[in-house]
Order: sequence, then structure tokens, then C-alpha cells
Amino acid sequence: MASSLAATAIVASLAAGSALPAPSDFTVLRDGTPIGTHRIRAEHVGDETRVSVEIDLRVKIAFITVYRYSHRNRETWRGGRLVAIDTRTDDNGTEQFVRGRATPAGLAVESSSGSRVLPADIIPTSYWRPIPPDRTKLLDTQQGRLLDVRVRREAGGTLGAGLAGTQYSVRGDLDLDLWYDAASRLRRIAFDYKGARFDYTEQTSPSRFAGGS
Repeated sequence: MASSLAATAIVASLAAGSALPAPSDFTVLRDGTPIGTHRIRAEHVGDETRVSVEIDLRVKIAFITVYRYSHRNRETWRGGRLVAIDTRTDDNGTEQFVRGRATPAGLAVESSSGSRVLPADIIPTSYWRPIPPDRTKLLDTQQGRLLDVRVRREAGGTLGAGLAGTQYSVRGDLDLDLWYDAASRLRRIAFDYKGARFDYTEQTSPSRFAGGS
């Protein structure tokens, strides 16, 4: 029941054009070393909510760039549902894309992993709003895959510095933890990947990360 109420509240807030979370700007750390930035913006335009995500990563070893990653995502929401998504990703030279549009049958998606029609209420992995714990499917914004997940709202999540927050754990095809404040603003992301620990920490000043120009 609680998860259903959470989902209803999120959809209702989007549909009503309520206040959006403040912009989120993160420095991405790999085993404690800054490797890039992750930025999220959202705005109301008429009856639409438009969201943009920009991620730029660069890993260097001995001053030599060994890995680059760039991701651009644009979403349009209307009536609490995703009605359009356009993403492009450069994963160390591998180009990937996702294009989706709302249709009477659901969200029609064309992507680098194929074409499919997804449920009309599908939620993408942009994380700009908390994922309702009753959700078991997410749209992968990099490759357009349908991901199987388990979402759990953890008790007692904190944001540090005495700030209260809510932690969500996502498991299954994804394995990460997300933290949001009382205004549903994303404040932190953490996960392990290929033996390294990644942690997204909020920027408090303009970022210059290791590997940047």
C-alpha cells in the first residue's frame, strides 16, 4: 500500500506542475578520484516537464586517457508520464542511442539494442525523481533495454552533515543506491563497477576534475 501511495504522489505532483527539484550537479569519483561530472536539470514548459541529463567522464592513468564516456539525455513528461526521450551515448568510442515516443499502445522505443513498445508508465534510469518501490521494470537510457529491478526504500537514510534524506536501493539488472532529500532532489549515487567504487558527490563550486582540460 505504501509503495502504491508513493507512486501516486509522484505522478500527481508531475501532473499538477508542482515545484521541481533544484538543479543537481555532481562530481563523479572513482575510488575517491574525480573523473567527471553529472548534471541534471528540470523545467516546466506549459503542461510539460522537460528534463536534461549530461554526463562526462574521463579516466586517466599516468596522464594518458584510457576511458571516455559522454551521455546526453532529453526527456519530456506530460500528465505524469514520459512522452518523449532522446539520448545519445559515447561509451569509449561505442555509439549508442535511445529514441522513444508515446503512442496509444505505449512508449515506442527505437534504440541501439532494438525496437520495442514499453508500458506507457515506464520510468527511465535518469533518477531525477525517486523510483516508486513498486516498480519492477525500468527503461535503460543508454541502450534502450527493459531492465528488471527491485526497488527498496531504506530506513534511516542520511545525507551527512546532519541532513535527513531517504535512501533507495535498486537491485537486479542494476545494483546501486540513490539518496534524495525531502524535496525529492537527487543528492547522491553510489555503486560498484568492474572492481571500482563510484560515488557521485554534490558540487559546492565549479568543478575541475582529474583528466579535465
